Amino acid sequence: GGSPTPSWAKGLPTPAQLQHTPTSGFDWNGALSFRPPESDWVFKASVRYGRSSRNVGFHKSQAVTPSRTMLLGRTCGALPTKAGSYNLQSVCKHGFFKEFDNSKNASSEQHAILDFTVGKEVGIGLFGTHQEGTLAGGVRIAQFDSRSHLNLGADPVYHLDPSIFKKYHEIYEFTSNESRSFRGMGPEITWNAHTPLVGNTDEGEVTLDWGMNFAVLFGRQRVNLQHTVVHCRHSSFGTLSRCDGVAFAQAATGEITEPADNVVRSREVGVPNLGGHIGASMVYRNAKISVGYRYDGFFGVMDGGETTPLQYNRSFAGPYVNFTLGLGG
Repeated sequence: GGSPTPSWAKGLPTPAQLQHTPTSGFDWNGALSFRPPESDWVFKASVRYGRSSRNVGFHKSQAVTPSRTMLLGRTCGALPTKAGSYNLQSVCKHGFFKEFDNSKNASSEQHAILDFTVGKEVGIGLFGTHQEGTLAGGVRIAQFDSRSHLNLGADPVYHLDPSIFKKYHEIYEFTSNESRSFRGMGPEITWNAHTPLVGNTDEGEVTLDWGMNFAVLFGRQRVNLQHTVVHCRHSSFGTLSRCDGVAFAQAATGEITEPADNVVRSREVGVPNLGGHIGASMVYRNAKISVGYRYDGFFGVMDGGETTPLQYNRSFAGPYVNFTLGLGG
């Protein structure tokens, strides 16, 4: 906010490095399909919803050890040390305070995906086997929301000088609130197939399942960012109380509040979406249990930039379990 972020001490994470969104979560899926009697056409509607959160605290501190510091008018290297006595060299080489980061980051993400497709059941020969599947087309609607809040207290700048009146350190307090989203819809093509392996549907059957989906979503990305910074410099003997320029008896703290960074951005984008799955099912009459692995990637769907746009992907990858029950004749 306002003036540039100070040079960060080596080994201490910066505010941007401490602010993260969740990396994993669970999805819930539901689908309803309808096939008219004596027809190969299938009408299907499905929904996927997921939500995840992250709440992490972080603290790291490190000693300040410049070799040029002086104590009692003598350089550190010239101070005597004796066995069993306090090491004065250690005292003057370290600052009374330590460089540190202390942060709290709370973030959440949620997404919802709707699919409406019309398909036809077909059988094809592939790799020397008979594949039964459904080729479908329709529309996919998707929305993604991401929110993050960071509070950070830091002392990343510590200057020690041979003159005691030139010693100083600076305390920073950062607050960040970020909101990002995407809303879009577009055409979709899907292929879902199964290959019988063992048995039959009346007595029990095991099948190999696989499928692919492709869509292009047209929609709007939105970003709303608010960053604030308050800092205070402590020099000489004022390090334990007030900021520089404020007397001990004054009520004012002397903290400097920089102008806030407020970024609001909105733009239209096209998002390619590609996915697939592979697994196996156990089928008995009108009931089926499926397990497998699924991937669904949305490329460039979120704007993760700060003052300028920066495209980030969102993907869903992991094992799945499906339960299917057929109704009707």
